[in-house]
Amino acid sequence: MVIKQGVAYGIVQGLSDFWKCEELQDFTVTLGTTKFGCHRFLLAACSWFFKGLFRSGMIETKLKCVTIDISYETFELILETLYTGHDVLTNDNVIDIWRAAHQLQIPFLIKECEEFAVSTLSLDNYIEYYKIAKLFESKEVLDIVWPFMLKNANSFFQTNLFYELQVPDVLRLIQSQDLETTSEDDVVHALLGWVEFRPRQQDDSIKVHSDENSGQKRIKTDFTS
Repeated sequence: MVIKQGVAYGIVQGLSDFWKCEELQDFTVTLGTTKFGCHRFLLAACSWFFKGLFRSGMIETKLKCVTIDISYETFELILETLYTGHDVLTNDNVIDIWRAAHQLQIPFLIKECEEFAVSTLSLDNYIEYYKIAKLFESKEVLDIVWPFMLKNANSFFQTNLFYELQVPDVLRLIQSQDLETTSEDDVVHALLGWVEFRPRQQDDSIKVHSDENSGQKRIKTDFTS
């Protein structure tokens, strides 16, 4: 189905007239001590969470109000997006909005957050982007962040996230042909630190061995000899 840009823009313009307007509001969302008057139709049209709530016949539907565990600042930005179509994402709020979009099950906003993450990826944010993409199984973001970590391996080796990686991810990292480091010693030293960080009861697929001749330490995995 082809959506005409002029028609879509006209609809958004019409909805924006009701942004922060009490006229025809028929539902209240409470966040802490802050209350937002909203329009059920718009919430249901954009959010699977609200659509399910309104169809469930739960007490919140009858009382025409619900309490949600999201900061009011984040929810207000989400409402602004729903009513006006404004691009509200910034480096400072994208993580909070991304989480809230998943909580409220707003597919198009989740997509917007993913695209924002991909387009703004940098050494300053790739760790947070990786964590949330991993949490929500965002393949689009993971497929971009993982190569970025390989390319900036020396920086990645200095992060807590590297030490927290599980064995399969570490093996995938060190076996990748795209891993870029200053020298092989950087990889060895990083893995030594990772092994020492791991609790003793963890998977023993990666071990530290001492060379009998040189006394130097080297890394051995279950996939190498």
